[in-house]
Amino acid sequence: MQRLLWRSFYWDLKSSLEKAMVEIQECCLRGLPVSAGIAIGRLAILKEHKEIFFAPVAIDHADVDAEILRYRQALFSSRCDLQQLQKLMSVEGSTEAVTIIDTHIQMLEDPLMTTMVEQKIRQMLQNTESVFRSVMGEYEKHFLNMEDLVLRQRLIDVKDLSQRVLNHLHPQGEPSASLPSEAVIFSKELTPSDTIEACVSKVKGFISERGGETSHAALIARAKGIPYVANIEIKELEPFSGSMVIVDGGSGLVIVQPSLATLAYYAEVQEDVMCQYQKLMEDLYVEAQTQEGKKIHILANIEKLEDFDHPFFRGAEGVGLCRSEFLFAQSEILTISEEEQYEHYTALLQKAGGLPIVFRVFDVGSDKGFFDEMMLEEANPALGCRAIRFLLRYPEVFKRQLRAVLR
Repeated sequence: MQRLLWRSFYWDLKSSLEKAMVEIQECCLRGLPVSAGIAIGRLAILKEHKEIFFAPVAIDHADVDAEILRYRQALFSSRCDLQQLQKLMSVEGSTEAVTIIDTHIQMLEDPLMTTMVEQKIRQMLQNTESVFRSVMGEYEKHFLNMEDLVLRQRLIDVKDLSQRVLNHLHPQGEPSASLPSEAVIFSKELTPSDTIEACVSKVKGFISERGGETSHAALIARAKGIPYVANIEIKELEPFSGSMVIVDGGSGLVIVQPSLATLAYYAEVQEDVMCQYQKLMEDLYVEAQTQEGKKIHILANIEKLEDFDHPFFRGAEGVGLCRSEFLFAQSEILTISEEEQYEHYTALLQKAGGLPIVFRVFDVGSDKGFFDEMMLEEANPALGCRAIRFLLRYPEVFKRQLRAVLR
């Protein structure tokens, strides 16, 4: 909702911003606009997660159980980290961040992360770090070789989770632990964890060298209303760590060491934006209609029960789309009973308080990371066995859901 509201007035300001830039002659860098908004703050450069080589170290048969226990403790600690972040994001109403963290938690429970690593430790008789990096390296290659850009960008999620587990196996210190509040953060590539932890630190904006509009970091930034510009090289900003910068996430501009006049100009723009945003928020409950008097129904999309409490639901006349596949863990969808589904859907209807809900049947597929082991080898998974094709392939799953919804 915030993104849509921003767009309603942002483009009116864009032409005047660009005209002002010509006049003030600051050092200006142009990148890829990822998340709209204007941020003013001091530049903090996030240390890059450096790849650490873990040499294979032979272990005795007698030490295998202790090594596996150490690995399980690292997985448990990683899960606790994520659950804590998820709790913080849930309190703040960040549905997108909660969903992404949930995906990472589910990855920790994947047989690749549990059974396979433990089996290889027993078979190879090597230290956990070496075995884990070997297994995850193969998994990363799988994503790197994908032709679909959106799926390939999920590689950063795999690396992010891998780094989290390794940090517990072999502590290196947290790069974001000393993030200053209200700073503008630069990173070569923002991981979902970096983005979420930076949100907790109340950062003002993001800049990165790599990344795109469909990355999880971008989704979180937009959901939190944090300006974000990508495709800015580190060599352009590294000499200015600690300096004042302005991030214009709508046009993709990054202004380094702005003059007092420029700071004053953008501060005024920020104030105008906030005033217009507040006005639009006040109008949320005003009935929407065309100039001819035709009523327009505004409905919200939801993924879970908590979405009803999110600010974006204010003023909505119902649920235009309930993405039912996100109500359950991906491992449950094939087996969850009709009764369990009925209870979930009933809770949603009760929370809606009489407002209508449109349920979408399970839209699952390999493009979303669901049931990769069951999917067919396809040239383009995003157009293959997914959604209704998947449900027709597994009719019992389809029938159970339809019965639960119709009840």
